Amino acid sequence: MIRNIFITAIILAANLPLYSQASSFAPQIEILKWRWGYNSAFSFTFDDGLLSQTQYAAPVLDQFGFKGTFYVLPPFLKESSPAIWRYGYWPDYQVVSWNGHEVGSHTLNHPYLTSLPAGDTLTPNTIHYELYHSQQQINNRLNTRCVSIAYPYSDHNPLVDSLTKIYFKSGRSVGPFPNHDSSIQFYSLTSYPVTFSLPRNSTSDDLDELNDFICWTENSITDSSWGIIMIHEVVPFAQVPDLLNQGLYEPMSTEWLSAYCTWLEAKSNNAEVWVETAGNVIKYIKERNNTSSQIISSNEDEIKFRLIHNLEPDIYNYNLTLLAGIPDQWESCYLNQASRYDSLVVFQSHLGNTVMVDAIPDGTEITLSRNTLTNIDEATPENFSFKLNQNYPNPFNPVTTITYQLYSPSNITLKIYDVLGNELKELFEGYKTSGSYEVKFDAHEFPSGIYFYRLSDGNSTKTMKMILLK
Repeated sequence: MIRNIFITAIILAANLPLYSQASSFAPQIEILKWRWGYNSAFSFTFDDGLLSQTQYAAPVLDQFGFKGTFYVLPPFLKESSPAIWRYGYWPDYQVVSWNGHEVGSHTLNHPYLTSLPAGDTLTPNTIHYELYHSQQQINNRLNTRCVSIAYPYSDHNPLVDSLTKIYFKSGRSVGPFPNHDSSIQFYSLTSYPVTFSLPRNSTSDDLDELNDFICWTENSITDSSWGIIMIHEVVPFAQVPDLLNQGLYEPMSTEWLSAYCTWLEAKSNNAEVWVETAGNVIKYIKERNNTSSQIISSNEDEIKFRLIHNLEPDIYNYNLTLLAGIPDQWESCYLNQASRYDSLVVFQSHLGNTVMVDAIPDGTEITLSRNTLTNIDEATPENFSFKLNQNYPNPFNPVTTITYQLYSPSNITLKIYDVLGNELKELFEGYKTSGSYEVKFDAHEFPSGIYFYRLSDGNSTKTMKMILLK
């Protein structure tokens, strides 16, 4: 049986007189093991900062809406051509970072860290120097906080781990098994490097390794663990023979990576595996293990609470997913945290009437209300000169299709709104002849939640609801 680990806070007013509670309803808050209630986690990780990773690997992941972690060697990345051997360029990795991928450290010079003295941050060829300066170069270049490192050659020991802990939140090594939540070693994370048998004359020669790794991932999902893959070169298969002749380490084809992502996407869409960067998974685990919920007040119309931890707030500000029990009579539920507003889906769970909440554990007040505060008017006239259909798929992540039919030529607008009625995006404005049309809506830049799309021809307006679930 898969064991789901929850941090549960059931707070009763009788035991906590500090909090006010106007009725006998007792709120229950459970922080889920993995974000969005997925059964397991998975991370793509890439070593060395190679040019092929920004040219080929990142675009494949972007196609599926996945984000990876790219461990780079800062001194080997150049501003422009010529490159150093097969290493990449800073501007490309800057774009990768802007697109939501993580850029981590692989040290400065790829040494065997266990062969170096501890040293200090001023002395080259020491552990402190390699760790500190690689992190600083990434921070300064990308204006971000580098929190993850991959040990070169997966070489580390207790001394290396203790020094790594000063600068980074995790250290990735290698191992045959996924990272089990009950025994996770933050500074000895295991990753699986796929090794390909020869000959490799066609993509079909790599199918056995693909099936083996899918089986490995299936076991990770069944065990509710965190699987990590280690990858180096990624190129179209036509380039693989040349890289093998050069003696490069286990080059992976874009065809192999795309096939695996296709399989993984189906698992992700079925809530079986949460695909995220190594840094964000670490943040989620540590926040989950160190966060408590505090009920501020509750009554039949409103619940106020906060999520609190004692971790570094500038790093550990990643959203946690939780289940919240709400009064039985609530048919709808509305969320407010700081400037964020959202409509939540009400469903039944072991808590009874329940909503799933994605919230930042920063101590700010979170309000759940039975009343939705939206100025989107879903009432529409009976007679239309057009027909607006339900988007598909729905729920979606992150792309969906909106279709409509015009019964006469019209000047129309098709726009996206949030639950407050704020216009977020214009999909089309202009003249259309009569006929059937479809529009793709890519919501990769928006958070999960309920959104509305509205079609208007100047005389009539129709609004439909859709759910983005990442």
